[in-house]
Amino acid sequence: MIGGLFSTLMLLLMALAVICAIALWLAPFYLAWRFLRGARKSTGMNQIAANMLFAFIALAWLAASFWYGGGRKFYYDAEVKRLCAIDGGVNVYEKVKLPPERFNQHGILNLPLQRNAKPSDDYFYVSGEMYIETSSDSVTLRRSSLAIVRRSDGKTLGEMISYHRSGGDPLVIQLLLPPSSFSCPPTSFGINLEQPVFLKETDQ
Repeated sequence: MIGGLFSTLMLLLMALAVICAIALWLAPFYLAWRFLRGARKSTGMNQIAANMLFAFIALAWLAASFWYGGGRKFYYDAEVKRLCAIDGGVNVYEKVKLPPERFNQHGILNLPLQRNAKPSDDYFYVSGEMYIETSSDSVTLRRSSLAIVRRSDGKTLGEMISYHRSGGDPLVIQLLLPPSSFSCPPTSFGINLEQPVFLKETDQ
């Protein structure tokens, strides 16, 4: 009973939010029309000039509506894919063979991050993150990297790079749901990086 009432209330709130969003979206058209009608009467602006100005305002508002209504998500997702195609994914610079007893039952070593590594750990992860875009309209675009480094010589044996977009949802969605996200490539760092770098000595 309570669950049904809660679901009904949520649906009503969502419907109210959508109605308010539509009303807010239509408001600039109405205000521009009222303003131009008043300007024609007070300044003698001709009909053609008023129509052209209204068309300009309408097109500008439609462009802004498309951008903030979801267009920016498509743009930044395309940018994530473009950057990912340049250097995203797994890069192996050197393969290392280790005794079978170094691996767990899943065939990985469970390497620590550099900040948690002990002096006895001969390999560890180094992670990095760089923000490419952090805009005031709730869109974040970042580059993440994870590398396997050998302690003895500091060499990077393999590296995985991914790009991520967070946010950029329409205002109504932002009010009701957590920010959406998109990543490329959509893979797990640890397993996918250790497996191509480290081989068992028994492997050919």
